[in-house]
Amino acid sequence: MCHLLRPKQDFVFKNIFGVENYEPVLVSFLNSIFKGHPHIKSITLKNTEQVKETERGKISRLDVNAVTDEGVGLDVEIQCKDTGEIPARAIHSISRMQTDQLHAGKSYNDAKAIGVWIMADDNLFDDCDDPVTEGYWARRSRGWSDNEHKVLDDVQRLFFIELKKFDLGKVDEQDLLTVWLTFLKEPARLPQSALTIEEVHKAFDRLVFLSGDEKVRFEAQKRQEALNDYYSVTATAERRGEARGEARGEARGEARGRAKGEAKGLAKGIAKKARETALAMLADGVSVEKVSLYTGLSVEEVRTLSKS
Repeated sequence: MCHLLRPKQDFVFKNIFGVENYEPVLVSFLNSIFKGHPHIKSITLKNTEQVKETERGKISRLDVNAVTDEGVGLDVEIQCKDTGEIPARAIHSISRMQTDQLHAGKSYNDAKAIGVWIMADDNLFDDCDDPVTEGYWARRSRGWSDNEHKVLDDVQRLFFIELKKFDLGKVDEQDLLTVWLTFLKEPARLPQSALTIEEVHKAFDRLVFLSGDEKVRFEAQKRQEALNDYYSVTATAERRGEARGEARGEARGEARGRAKGEAKGLAKGIAKKARETALAMLADGVSVEKVSLYTGLSVEEVRTLSKS
């Protein structure tokens, strides 16, 4: 068997869980997380196209979008690193999905969305050891203890999966969640008995097929290089921002100097990378609209770049 690609890389994950004819694989994975609340019978994928890779690489959003048979929107994403804003991004993402549902004429109570964010290499929460955490809207009155709360609504739900916290020695084919977490973290460690599960077997066969395809391996490598470049630029911008913020804060005696420096340095680094990516995509003939979608730049900014 050839060396298996990493299912926890977003490009590989999307090619297994986000392609037509593999909807049952995604359903099985999600049901193992939701534990019957809700129980999904079927889904319809919303974004199955694969993003074209450019010579210079790029960072784009490679998530899996779907809608359940009961109309609940689903957003599944892989993240390599904790950028310090994952929960906020997750809330924004499912809120946008709800807005799209409202445009279709649904009421606020009917516009429901669930997000699943998988942390491939970083942890998010230091106060718990469980690899799967659910976040939800809750209310708490003054005078309650920290542990007292009541669920406010279930129109938005978020699940965070931290693969670093999962112990590979705890895989149990009777617990489908542990099987899927093993598949994502280290597929070669799956016990043979786990492959008797139809959806798991189908996912594993798909992974073997992708791993043996030279074109797919090349695209996965380019995607990883793009991710590495992005996080390198982000980390550098953060360090420079911290240094500038500390210097200004010390000089002025103001605590806000650090925050301002961090934000400015990070924003400049990300903006520069977005422009470089946009120029590379434009050179490859990608439409202005798609460049805007994948880089986060406005259509007007992309059009300006195309004329430069």
